[in-house]
Amino acid sequence: MKALRIIKYCAIVLSISIVMAGLYIRIFYVGADKSDDPAGFLLYVL
Repeated sequence: MKALRIIKYCAIVLSISIVMAGLYIRIFYVGADKSDDPAGFLLYVL
């Protein structure tokens, strides 16, 4: 049962890390085309 708890916490941390990386890209993205969505995968995550 301890292994399941560890896997659960790892999945939660990984999910939070992916969302934080997407937000970082979204905030600090500097591109010529503003219609381009650099962190489009956030639509699928959120």
